Order: sequence, then C-alpha cells, then structure tokens
Amino acid sequence: MVCQNLYHKVTLGNNMTYFRVLFAFVSSWFIIGCAPHISEFKYVSLENVPEAEVVEVRQPDIEGVYFAREMPIYYKMEFDEYFLHFTIDDSVYMPNITVEAQVKDDGRTVEIRPAVDTDDSHLRGCRLIRQILSSIKFSVIYQSCNLGDRESNISFEVILDGNVIREDFVRFDVKGNGYYFLWDAL
Repeated sequence: MVCQNLYHKVTLGNNMTYFRVLFAFVSSWFIIGCAPHISEFKYVSLENVPEAEVVEVRQPDIEGVYFAREMPIYYKMEFDEYFLHFTIDDSVYMPNITVEAQVKDDGRTVEIRPAVDTDDSHLRGCRLIRQILSSIKFSVIYQSCNLGDRESNISFEVILDGNVIREDFVRFDVKGNGYYFLWDAL
C-alpha cells in the first residue's frame, strides 16, 4: 500500500511538472506578445484567361504551407510576333507574377514593361511592387493586399523593334491554396 501511494505521488508529480512547464511556456508567448497567426496562401491565377495555356502545374514550393494542392505556376500566351510567359513564384507568401516576352523571329527585338493601371481602385490599401528585371522581363508583387473576389489585371506594353505595338492587360484572379502559420509579435 505504501509503495502504491508513493508511485501515485511520483507519477502525479511528473505530470504536474509537465503541465507547469507547458503552462509557463504558453504563458510566455502571451506575455511577450507572440501568438501564432494563420493565413491563407494565395497566388495569382490566369486559369480564367482563355488565351493563357497552362504549361506547368505542381505543389507550392514553400516551407510551412499545409493542405495545399497542385496549382498552375507557368502559363504561355502566343501572339503573331511574340510569346508572353507568365510565371508564379511559389516560394514566397505574397501573390506575385513575372511576365516575360520572347520574340518568334530571332532577327527582331522585343521588350516588355509594366504600364500603370488606368483603373487601380481595386488596389487601394495595397503595396504594389513592380520590379523590372530586364528589358524583356518584369514582376509584380501584391503585398498587404486583400484582392479577394475583385477582378484585377496586369497592365503592360510590348515594344517590338523600338515601337510600342501593344498596350494591353491580362485579367487575373487571386486564389487560395492551403494555409501557413507565422508567429506574430507585438
């Protein structure tokens, strides 16, 4: 009987120690202002653009995204004198897209550059980052945006042999694909 009581006190003591440590650890998160923040992983999708051919589909290549399914990450559009390639960088948490132009005839030069949206009311409160990577390539990153169900677009100009031959835009959707967890601190 004495051995059973002693065993019960030791077991209960170890469990209580475990709970005290766990309580102290979790409490420290709230004392210093850290808490887990769950966000939906979002990406730019051209799936509703009939001219955009999906070339590559795969799982997102980002650490810490759970419940994700395969998504299109590379699209191609063909025009009379050039191709446009659209690539989704699935290694970052923010919706983004890179646009690249490729000429069909090697003897000609093609350039592409981002144009300012004429109607950017859907981007209010957004931090929009346009990066010109080269004369044939630029990227757009939508940071701190809640694009939600709004119709959005990528505006650009195509320059062939020094002349602007096309001022256009491609409509896109922002879709969710899984969730990620970040630690939020005050």
